[in-house]
Amino acid sequence: MKKEGIYIYGAREHNLKSINTFIPRNKITIVTGLSGSGKSSLVFDTIYAEGQRRYVESLSSYARFFISQIKKPDLDAITGLSPAVAIDQRSINTSPRSTVGTVTEIYDYLRLLFARLGTPYCIQHQQALKKSSIDKITEEIMTWPKNSRFLILAPVAEGKKGEFLKEFQGFLSSGYTQAKVDGKWLELAEAKKLSKRKDHFIDLLVDRLSVESRFIPRLKESLQKAADLTKGRIKVELINLPIKSLTSKGLKSKEFYLDKSLKKKSMKKKDQKMIETSKHDQYNSIQSEKNKLNIKHYSLHATCPVCLAGFPEMEPKLFSFNNPKGACSKCNGLGYLQEEEEWREESEWMEEDMSAESLIFPDSEKKHHKDTEIKQTILSNQTNTAETNNMDIEKDRAVKMCPLCKGTRLNSFALSVRIQDKNIAQLSSFSIEKLIRFCSRLKFPSQYKLVADKILEKLNSDLGFLNKMGLGYLSLDRPSRTLSGGEAQRVRLMSQISSPLIGVLYVLDEPSIGLHPQDQDRLLKILFHIRDRGNTVLIVEHDEKTIRSAEHLIDLGPVAGKNGGHIIAEGSLQDIIKSPQSITGHYLSGKKKISLPKKSTTYKDKVLEIRGARGNNLKNINVKIPLSCLVGVTGVSGSGKSTLVIDTLYRALQKQLNQLPFVDPQLYREIKGLEFLDKVVAINQKPIGRTPRSVPATYVGIMSPIRNLMAQVPAACVRGYTPGDFSFNIKGGRCEKCSGTGQIKQEMLFLPSAILPCDICQGRRYSNEILSILYKNKNIHDILSMDIISAKAFFAHHFLIQQQLQLLEQVGLGYLTLGQNSMTLSGGEAQRIKLTRELAKKNTGRTLYILDEPTTGLHFKDIEQLVFVLKKLTEKGSTVIVIEHQMDVIKSCDYIIDLGPGGGRHGGKVVAEGTPEQVARSNKSATAPFLKEALSV
Repeated sequence: MKKEGIYIYGAREHNLKSINTFIPRNKITIVTGLSGSGKSSLVFDTIYAEGQRRYVESLSSYARFFISQIKKPDLDAITGLSPAVAIDQRSINTSPRSTVGTVTEIYDYLRLLFARLGTPYCIQHQQALKKSSIDKITEEIMTWPKNSRFLILAPVAEGKKGEFLKEFQGFLSSGYTQAKVDGKWLELAEAKKLSKRKDHFIDLLVDRLSVESRFIPRLKESLQKAADLTKGRIKVELINLPIKSLTSKGLKSKEFYLDKSLKKKSMKKKDQKMIETSKHDQYNSIQSEKNKLNIKHYSLHATCPVCLAGFPEMEPKLFSFNNPKGACSKCNGLGYLQEEEEWREESEWMEEDMSAESLIFPDSEKKHHKDTEIKQTILSNQTNTAETNNMDIEKDRAVKMCPLCKGTRLNSFALSVRIQDKNIAQLSSFSIEKLIRFCSRLKFPSQYKLVADKILEKLNSDLGFLNKMGLGYLSLDRPSRTLSGGEAQRVRLMSQISSPLIGVLYVLDEPSIGLHPQDQDRLLKILFHIRDRGNTVLIVEHDEKTIRSAEHLIDLGPVAGKNGGHIIAEGSLQDIIKSPQSITGHYLSGKKKISLPKKSTTYKDKVLEIRGARGNNLKNINVKIPLSCLVGVTGVSGSGKSTLVIDTLYRALQKQLNQLPFVDPQLYREIKGLEFLDKVVAINQKPIGRTPRSVPATYVGIMSPIRNLMAQVPAACVRGYTPGDFSFNIKGGRCEKCSGTGQIKQEMLFLPSAILPCDICQGRRYSNEILSILYKNKNIHDILSMDIISAKAFFAHHFLIQQQLQLLEQVGLGYLTLGQNSMTLSGGEAQRIKLTRELAKKNTGRTLYILDEPTTGLHFKDIEQLVFVLKKLTEKGSTVIVIEHQMDVIKSCDYIIDLGPGGGRHGGKVVAEGTPEQVARSNKSATAPFLKEALSV
């Protein structure tokens, strides 16, 4: 009887060798194998891609009319495919507005809780707002200085989208003539449609009055009209008020300030003259805007018992920093202000395969004026030093906390709403663990119980999922771009598993990255929970513990690149172990082990010491880092590793060694031992490029010599081609339909955009004329399509190219192609490409390298190669610090600094330090038991 599941027949995508395989339904299946053996090609580029394509085909013919046909993966057939959800290694939203709360949507429920059950307080008097009345509002207005003029407005729209033309016409027919629309006065008789895609603020003018007792009946009537139009909300805008009542003493009460949005023709000439001749007009306008004294909010629902001030409508938008109604007016909801623009690390142009010399001084005179704009850009960048150009690229701005909102992102109205004396910004700053405890203690009156229970049930459920995944130390206001790769993936995983879907195929890419061995049991429980709910889980994974927990395994190989793509073994764990061809099985069975490298004995001679580190959760710690060694920094998730190494040490050394004054490290007292170093380099997992134009060949610097070779071909010389013509980044030789990217981005309405091959060049990037130029029977596209191992043999007689390719092979990237789109590289692959570029530099022996989880995406065999490369750096005198959880790397370190004992507020201390053997004997370290097992001591 045929088993129920997904059957794949003849999969040939990328390096897959027409494989047939089976994935059981409602089970956990793990695909493993060497890096580059075809795991992602099978799981993401075949199975998940086919799921996406079939979904698009299920849409109506009308919807498909707007969507280009998605390319079918190269395979014969696939049956039993379920709707698929992919959670890969790509970092989540890097927008400064994206936080843990917004990504997981927990913040949306928190906003709803405050909008429905929060208690608003007066901003000025800190009194809980109570219901007001027309009589009380009238009494308060009549206490203002006599003859002060004011407007009564009805806020009919506050941050709402729409054209509002019908509403304007309705108001006009009811006798109203003017309205303030988005801060500008509008005659309703001249009103036109507003942009329906923007949020609008509309205040309808109900009446103009002054503070005189004879106007009291009319005032009450107008206030009631405004309240009737807005369900009880009223605005009163002061036109002119004696300065003495607004600012400092000694100013004449006859001097007035004017709301400039009002037309002067509506005022008496006497008043206009007084206003125009006042010496204090500008000052008063600034004071009025700063203190919001010219606009009073009232509400028949809730007002301040002292000043009778009202409150905007209590709705979720009021608590959103991504909406004008709730965002801080000074920083627009960012929480910080951007200052003078600075260049951090490299300039963007170095990502591309542009040779400044070949572009600015081409051999052919007719090419001299081609692409002037790009030449000017490169010329302007010639002032950069070689050292600066060889660092990572990132243009950024120095920032400082917003002085108005103090980094909370919200305006004063949103912050004045409280639940149990806490506002929404305070709750967002709580750790997940602390917020769970707070929510569990919340009690509301019986009349609100039904609403409260529904919101709190969802809040507690989602917060509980984050806590179970070992993220209890995070806070909802944590910017998503500051998360590590493992944290980001688990946050995205939570946003998926919190919905009770069944019958879904979940596709995950190394969910164990960033997890301490102690935390992996939590992850496994979550994965089994997804399975038990009636879903199929398909994972690309290298972690031994996760692999051993699988119910079905598929091992690809036998090696990487063009010689991979075969199924070596599949079935149970024992089937993989018993397979004589499976390298993975050999490591799992213990036949092969990652041997310990020779340890350094010189680490006591020179030491880098950081004292008084107290950023984030660090507890004023002192740390000694021996130099010319491989140093591992480990600890449970959230224990303070990144804060210590990246946010404190790296930034401090950038400021002092790399002369970057705008970099602000976390708090510390002092750093000793700087005289032993001349440079610090952080090799992170950020993409090597932001566009398809960036490829490994351009990043490591071999594209220029390749283009020079192509330009020296006799056929190229006859046609007058220069190296610039073999660049896919400038006009001339590239395909202009796709601008040399080889692909077209197709917008898919409500679906994620699809990337399709260019229909002109068929993804080859170049024009047919350039592709007709052959070097050793291969054109430029053929060369870029070679994997690194093949290219190494092809360029055997070219030393510069050969040297870089050999380094790429040494770090386990021999399977990558020279022209592979950088956006398709995993974080671990991008990091190793950066490492290669550093290895190619002249080593001074005084460089400090920092790597964050370099084993991401690495098989057991590849990890052994990586350790060899890192030790090679230390043998030349350099120091390498790795933040890592993988025990084979940790046991290979010369020195270990273990942080903990827990995560978040429970971490931030040095619980153990010393050689691996010394740390393994620690009774306080959570790492010690796992390290002891790895060392077999």
